[in-house]
Amino acid sequence: MDFAWEYYLRNPITNASFSSKKKFAILEFKRPGAIEWSHWQVARRPAGDVVQGGAKICRQLVKYAWGWNIPFVSVCDFIHLVVMKLKGERRNWSPVAEQHGSATCVSVPAEMQWLSADDMKRGLFIWLKMALKHHLRSQNFTDEQIR
Repeated sequence: MDFAWEYYLRNPITNASFSSKKKFAILEFKRPGAIEWSHWQVARRPAGDVVQGGAKICRQLVKYAWGWNIPFVSVCDFIHLVVMKLKGERRNWSPVAEQHGSATCVSVPAEMQWLSADDMKRGLFIWLKMALKHHLRSQNFTDEQIR
């Protein structure tokens, strides 16, 4: 994992940290040109899966998601950015070897967005905001507290 966003919770009276770091989103960096549209476009079809090099990247992201219990994962090659939110329960993201005892890969449903360099900054901000809200709600924060 190259980069993870996290936050600290602080006591509003003493300003002291009262909770450990909480990660809520992961970003993996790849060499420029490593993310190929043709490997990812198949997954945009119903029941389609990411293929070839994109599939390898997805397996890596799912492994990180499972390890940190974070459904928001992304990959960037400085030309393109792919942001995802994994669906389903964490137990279904388990690394393949632990889940099935073989090297075959199972599909993990996800919402995915492909962003080019022009949309990257705005898209990343929106995705991070969505990831943080999702995480804070899972920690029983109310919408009023999240604002």
